Amino acid sequence: MTSPEQWYKAAIPTTSQNVKDPATTAFEECLEIFKQKLTADPKKRLRIDSLKAAKLQDVIDEVVKAQDQYEAKHQDSKTKKCIIAFSKRVHYYGKIMDVMVQHHPEYVSLAWGAMKIVFGSIVEHEKLGVTIVMALCEIGDALSRIELAEALYPTPMMKHTIAILYSYIVKFLLRALEWYELSTVSRALQTFTRPAALRYDDLIADIHKATLQVKELSLAGSQAEQRDMHTELRQVHVQQSSLIDRIESMQTELQKLMALVQQTHQAQVSTEKSISTHIQETIVTNQNVKEAYVDIRHKLSDIQLTNALTFISSMCSIDHKSSYESALIIRQNRRFSSRTKCSPFWKSPRLQTWDTAPTSTLMTLKATFHDRMHIRDFCTNVIEQLLTANTVILWVLKPPQPPPSADSGSIRQEEPLYTVFDVLKSLIYQALSLDYTSHTDTVFAFELRKFQAAHSTADYANLLGEILEHFKTVYIIIDVDAVEPESLAECRRLLTYIPQHMGNKIVKVVLKVMFVEYRPGGGYERGGEELFLRVPRTSQKKGKKMPVDPLRGKGRLGQGQRRLPLRIAAGAKWRDE
Repeated sequence: MTSPEQWYKAAIPTTSQNVKDPATTAFEECLEIFKQKLTADPKKRLRIDSLKAAKLQDVIDEVVKAQDQYEAKHQDSKTKKCIIAFSKRVHYYGKIMDVMVQHHPEYVSLAWGAMKIVFGSIVEHEKLGVTIVMALCEIGDALSRIELAEALYPTPMMKHTIAILYSYIVKFLLRALEWYELSTVSRALQTFTRPAALRYDDLIADIHKATLQVKELSLAGSQAEQRDMHTELRQVHVQQSSLIDRIESMQTELQKLMALVQQTHQAQVSTEKSISTHIQETIVTNQNVKEAYVDIRHKLSDIQLTNALTFISSMCSIDHKSSYESALIIRQNRRFSSRTKCSPFWKSPRLQTWDTAPTSTLMTLKATFHDRMHIRDFCTNVIEQLLTANTVILWVLKPPQPPPSADSGSIRQEEPLYTVFDVLKSLIYQALSLDYTSHTDTVFAFELRKFQAAHSTADYANLLGEILEHFKTVYIIIDVDAVEPESLAECRRLLTYIPQHMGNKIVKVVLKVMFVEYRPGGGYERGGEELFLRVPRTSQKKGKKMPVDPLRGKGRLGQGQRRLPLRIAAGAKWRDE
């Protein structure tokens, strides 16, 4: 039994040579069939060899070329069209004329027969050209389908059938080429000797028969291919069924394995719970021990902190709390007097720049001796405002005037002045009192040892800088009238050195230092980066009452505090230098 694959699969080549084009192979085979079976005329064999055609399309192109040349030479004129139309009508009504001529004399019948032959030859010549053209069109339409069939089903049977079809087509093309190349007289003679029905109809019928056979082979190949596809699909279905059975068995095994894993997991969870319970109990016990230890440690730290701060305070000659409380009392007493207005210097842009600048800034506030009490009230208000806002503020104010002693009678003693050592020790004491991060045994003991070992202003300044690194923003207000004139320059230099020294470290601290000066004299020579604000003398007409919160920086106002207006009073004149 023939295998279905032989109806649509090509034969496997036995050699390793390059396989020729199927169209070329079919054309070569058709030439052999044509020369051996379809013609015995040596002229036709030589003619097909002279064309040097490699494919059937080459022969068709040659015939089309001859057809174009023929049509170019024999363009239909109006006279020719009229003759052909008249001949067709005469040929159509010729049978009627044959019946009528039988009743007339012989000469009339002879003349009519001659006319009929002439008009019939004209009609036959036109029919022959139309037959060739129509056959060429049908061949051109069939070639694409034949090439597709040969490409889809390149079986030996298909190739042989296509070769026979090509041989019939070649035979027809040679006849058509011969007819186009004949002279006018030869074509007229062939109209009588070789009419279209006798010369071309049988060949066209053979071409149609071979084309139908190619079509049937294509249909058979398609059916065989579909049968093989169905067989393969059934095999795939069987394989899928066996694969599904294997998957189901694997799922059963996985379910058993999952059940075993769940049992193991439950046992593990119960074990973890028991371990977690023991760990939690251990943690609770450890926390209780730590809390007891921390309580004892804190109590010891509070005692140590109090003793240490008491020791540092004993080394300081400045009582910053007493000076601040004295300033509060003086400010309170001054509120009942009439001289409470002064120039609104707190609205100065330079003062606001000093307050809101994101970097460390040093500023000198210079006033007249006449306005010294207003400046002191300003310092008191600033300290009170910053303390209320929980902002770090350190100060050195003018100490309260000591009462007269019994020996001196009613003569008051001179107010004490502080050295640069006194100022640095007081600032260190104030910073340590506020630095809660250093209130541990190790850190505070280390800073205390440094304080005890300090012997120079540089040692105290470095210690102050290390303590200030624990804060973000620090304000320092120093009343120049409370510092010895000999120590004032050194005090300025050290407070300028501290922010420069801290600027080289990773921790950035904003240090805002203000020197308040109202001594008579020319003052001092200030640096290029230092801000300077000279407060004009108070005018009774343009004086303003000093606000409780002089600084207007962001985040300065607390709950219940009065917000200051941002508008600067009209007519206020500043002497910012």
